[in-house]
Amino acid sequence: MVRDIILTRNRWAKERLGDIDFDVTPLTLRPGGVRWVRFSGRPDGTIALNRATVQMNAEERVTRGSGINRSTYRQQVYSHETHLPETQQLLAGPPFQRAIAVPIHTNAPPSFIASDNRLDWTVRLPLNIPRWPDWSGECAILVHP
Repeated sequence: MVRDIILTRNRWAKERLGDIDFDVTPLTLRPGGVRWVRFSGRPDGTIALNRATVQMNAEERVTRGSGINRSTYRQQVYSHETHLPETQQLLAGPPFQRAIAVPIHTNAPPSFIASDNRLDWTVRLPLNIPRWPDWSGECAILVHP
């Protein structure tokens, strides 16, 4: 359901922004490293973004019990937000390209997957468009010890 809402919202945002390419490199890194987030596109008209933010999050999921007594608990264990330095003006016609370096803390926990436990990392890029649905992209990443 949430995925459908994001897809619908991104379709509406595409009317203003055009096609957005969202790229995170590298997809694997170690604590203390830097992740590059790039996005590009070609808007149909001039747009002043209210805000462009890169969010890096780690979420732990633990499943306990079995059968009808099975429960999953979630907890955010790491969160870091990096704002693009200034309000972005995207001009009509020529393609735009923006890149931002996002550092990861030296004590960041590594990605982990087991049968009932996991720690997932994601990088999310929400673009806040004035008086229009926002665009959002998300990418899963791996953090090695």
